[in-house]
Amino acid sequence: MHWDAEFLEDRARAAQQAAKQAQFDADWQQATAQVTREASDTIGCFRVCPLRACHRARRCCGGDPSCVKRSGHTVPPDVLRTLIDEVYAEIQDARREAEEEEEEVADANAC
Repeated sequence: MHWDAEFLEDRARAAQQAAKQAQFDADWQQATAQVTREASDTIGCFRVCPLRACHRARRCCGGDPSCVKRSGHTVPPDVLRTLIDEVYAEIQDARREAEEEEEEVADANAC
Protein backbone atom coordinates (compact mmCIF):
# COMPACT_ATOMS: atom_id res chain seq x y z
CA MET A 1 0.00 0.00 0.00
CA HIS A 2 1.10 3.47 -0.78
CA TRP A 3 -0.23 6.72 0.57
CA ASP A 4 0.90 10.31 0.77
CA ALA A 5 2.25 10.37 4.33
CA GLU A 6 3.62 13.89 3.92
CA PHE A 7 0.18 15.20 2.95
CA LEU A 8 -1.42 13.55 5.99
CA GLU A 9 1.27 14.94 8.30
CA ASP A 10 0.86 18.43 6.85
CA ARG A 11 -2.88 18.21 7.26
CA ALA A 12 -2.60 17.07 10.89
CA ARG A 13 -0.08 19.84 11.61
CA ALA A 14 -2.38 22.45 10.04
CA ALA A 15 -5.33 21.22 12.10
CA GLN A 16 -3.24 21.36 15.28
CA GLN A 17 -2.06 24.90 14.44
CA ALA A 18 -5.64 26.01 13.73
CA ALA A 19 -6.77 24.62 17.10
CA LYS A 20 -3.94 26.44 18.87
CA GLN A 21 -4.78 29.71 17.13
CA ALA A 22 -8.45 29.34 18.05
CA GLN A 23 -7.42 28.87 21.70
CA PHE A 24 -5.10 31.89 21.55
CA ASP A 25 -7.91 34.01 20.07
CA ALA A 26 -10.33 32.85 22.78
CA ASP A 27 -7.74 33.67 25.46
CA TRP A 28 -7.27 37.15 23.98
CA GLN A 29 -11.03 37.73 24.01
CA GLN A 30 -11.17 36.53 27.62
CA ALA A 31 -8.38 38.94 28.59
CA THR A 32 -10.10 41.82 26.80
CA ALA A 33 -13.42 41.08 28.52
CA GLN A 34 -11.75 40.85 31.93
CA VAL A 35 -9.97 44.20 31.49
CA THR A 36 -13.19 45.79 30.24
CA ARG A 37 -15.15 44.50 33.26
CA GLU A 38 -12.44 45.65 35.68
CA ALA A 39 -12.31 49.11 34.08
CA SER A 40 -16.10 49.28 34.18
CA ASP A 41 -16.10 48.37 37.88
CA THR A 42 -13.41 50.94 38.65
CA ILE A 43 -15.24 53.72 36.85
CA GLY A 44 -18.67 52.68 38.17
CA CYS A 45 -20.22 52.11 34.77
CA PHE A 46 -22.92 49.90 36.24
CA ARG A 47 -24.81 53.11 36.93
CA VAL A 48 -25.33 53.76 33.21
CA CYS A 49 -25.51 50.15 32.08
CA PRO A 50 -28.77 48.95 30.53
CA LEU A 51 -28.33 45.50 32.13
CA ARG A 52 -30.35 45.10 35.31
CA ALA A 53 -27.91 42.50 36.59
CA CYS A 54 -25.16 45.14 36.63
CA HIS A 55 -27.37 47.56 38.57
CA ARG A 56 -28.27 44.90 41.14
CA ALA A 57 -24.71 43.64 41.54
CA ARG A 58 -23.23 47.17 41.48
CA ARG A 59 -20.52 45.82 39.21
CA CYS A 60 -20.09 44.72 35.61
CA CYS A 61 -21.79 41.41 34.89
CA GLY A 62 -21.44 41.51 31.12
CA GLY A 63 -18.70 41.91 28.59
CA ASP A 64 -20.12 44.76 26.54
CA PRO A 65 -17.82 47.79 26.51
CA SER A 66 -20.68 50.11 25.53
CA CYS A 67 -21.23 50.95 29.21
CA VAL A 68 -17.69 52.29 29.46
CA LYS A 69 -18.31 54.40 26.35
CA ARG A 70 -21.63 55.68 27.74
CA SER A 71 -19.99 56.74 30.99
CA GLY A 72 -17.90 59.32 29.13
CA HIS A 73 -14.66 57.92 30.53
CA THR A 74 -11.93 56.69 28.24
CA VAL A 75 -8.89 54.54 28.79
CA PRO A 76 -5.95 55.49 26.58
CA PRO A 77 -5.39 52.78 23.94
CA ASP A 78 -1.78 52.17 24.99
CA VAL A 79 -2.82 51.69 28.63
CA LEU A 80 -5.66 49.41 27.58
CA ARG A 81 -3.30 47.33 25.41
CA THR A 82 -0.79 47.04 28.27
CA LEU A 83 -3.50 45.84 30.67
CA ILE A 84 -4.83 43.31 28.16
CA ASP A 85 -1.28 42.07 27.48
CA GLU A 86 -0.74 41.55 31.21
CA VAL A 87 -3.96 39.56 31.64
CA TYR A 88 -3.24 37.54 28.49
CA ALA A 89 0.24 36.73 29.84
CA GLU A 90 -1.32 35.54 33.12
CA ILE A 91 -3.69 33.26 31.19
CA GLN A 92 -0.81 31.82 29.15
CA ASP A 93 1.33 31.32 32.28
CA ALA A 94 -1.54 29.43 33.91
CA ARG A 95 -1.91 27.24 30.81
CA ARG A 96 1.82 26.50 30.78
CA GLU A 97 1.83 25.60 34.48
CA ALA A 98 -1.18 23.31 34.03
CA GLU A 99 0.49 21.57 31.10
CA GLU A 100 3.71 21.10 33.06
CA GLU A 101 1.74 19.61 35.97
CA GLU A 102 -0.03 17.22 33.59
CA GLU A 103 3.33 16.12 32.19
CA GLU A 104 4.69 15.53 35.71
CA VAL A 105 1.65 13.44 36.60
CA ALA A 106 1.96 11.46 33.36
CA ASP A 107 5.66 10.88 34.04
CA ALA A 108 4.92 9.75 37.61
CA ASN A 109 2.21 7.37 36.42
CA ALA A 110 4.53 5.92 33.76
CA CYS A 111 7.00 4.74 36.41
